[in-house]
Amino acid sequence: MDLYDTLHLIGEGTYGVVIKCRHKDSDNYVAIKRFKETDDDALVRKTALREIRMLKKLRFVNVVTLLEAFRRGGRYYLVFEYLEKTVLEMIEENQQGMTQETVIFMIWQVLKGLEFLHTQTVVHRDIKPENLLISANGSLKIADFGFARCLESDITLLTEYVSTRWYRAPELLVGYPNYGHAVDIWAVGCLYYEMRTAQPLFPGNSDLDMIARIVRGLGALPAEQANSFACNPIYRRHKLPMPRMVNGEWSTRPQPGPTLEIDAILERSCLTAVEADFVKQCLTLQPSKRPTAGKLLEHPLLALSAEALERRRLSVAARDETVIGPFRDHIRRIRAEQARRRHDESAVEPLRPPSDRSGRSPQPRATGQFDLPSISSVKRTDSTGQLDGPKKAHASNKTPVYKPVSRKNPTPTSQHRPLHPKAQSPDHGPGPAGLPGVSLPQVSQRVMQFGSGPVPHMHGYNLPGNALKSKHGKTQMGGNRASRKQKHRATPEEKGRGGFY
Repeated sequence: MDLYDTLHLIGEGTYGVVIKCRHKDSDNYVAIKRFKETDDDALVRKTALREIRMLKKLRFVNVVTLLEAFRRGGRYYLVFEYLEKTVLEMIEENQQGMTQETVIFMIWQVLKGLEFLHTQTVVHRDIKPENLLISANGSLKIADFGFARCLESDITLLTEYVSTRWYRAPELLVGYPNYGHAVDIWAVGCLYYEMRTAQPLFPGNSDLDMIARIVRGLGALPAEQANSFACNPIYRRHKLPMPRMVNGEWSTRPQPGPTLEIDAILERSCLTAVEADFVKQCLTLQPSKRPTAGKLLEHPLLALSAEALERRRLSVAARDETVIGPFRDHIRRIRAEQARRRHDESAVEPLRPPSDRSGRSPQPRATGQFDLPSISSVKRTDSTGQLDGPKKAHASNKTPVYKPVSRKNPTPTSQHRPLHPKAQSPDHGPGPAGLPGVSLPQVSQRVMQFGSGPVPHMHGYNLPGNALKSKHGKTQMGGNRASRKQKHRATPEEKGRGGFY
């Protein structure tokens, strides 16, 4: 959200809320969908990622444009182009219904968008007035792909409870899992009637009520849908409604002989015969007999003015693209620059010289501080006197193995290598170098094989091994500091000059 200023809430859906925002650099408006729950919820994460992948795949003039998607604070954000109205708002503004010319142009764009989606094996499953956005130029775009699915085969089993109830096909209402693109065509028929009359065609208050209205208006359900109704545990206490209408009111009592009321409903409305035929073709009960989006584009209602409708559709889409195209490219450049900057900041810095690798200026040594070389800097020699530096030890790429000498004979034998000269004291044998004249306790060396050579150990340094000789010449191994103090007490001269204790 670093590029946008939040303005106000637009709407709220099942999984998220939509907020109107303004881009700080260009002052363009965008609609940002923020998911309610964090990505800790597996269902939310799955839904968000599926919608993002699908929208990146679907690039079409009658499909809403996804500008970018990102994650902040564990929540997913989807940035869309902002369109001023929805079809629902236009229906509410026209209580007597919209004109035929306006509705035909909108339905033409809806069918063009669905034709593209279905060729990409995508079923939207939630076509309704709220999900159809209208730009200021009159361009219609299909939005909200949260319920959209990609049909990988003809026998894909999908969830039945998806679309809004009033626009839900009968195969969805009864729980028939093997459905496809025909559910979107059913919603188009309901949508056309509602835009022309400003009234829903099947305003059921429950799924069972919806089934009753559909059956009594269009006739008995196909056999496979009736079987799905009988096997659905939700309807185990209900019987399949029969088609009957008494005195203009729906009746739940089964009556012999179907009485279809869809013709009467369409006649009472302002629809013409051609419009009524278009709606009835969309509302075919058998999904396999329902026309496709491409076939509906050839219907006489649309075919008579198909060329004019297509020219108008492409014209308004081109005007919108002159605005959204540069804006989309601008956002991509900003994000690419941010990604490049993060990559440069995370790049590995070149190694400094060993003398200045820590990044700190050398500090002067305090008086009495031991100048004991580190393990990595000690140059070891083998039995022939050849240098065996740290490069050889590291080149072997093997874990160092420590092999202590027997306690009875801590003196180095011919198979072990002597200590480095810097770890030798010229006056007192093994000990801290550079402090001649200091009477320190005799420190024996416990020769350890570290890589390819032994290393010394003295108390106070993190070196392996701990072998000390008391003033009586006995070897003291291990033990805590207090026990070692009892075996050897430092002289006043040692205490004044510093030492191991």
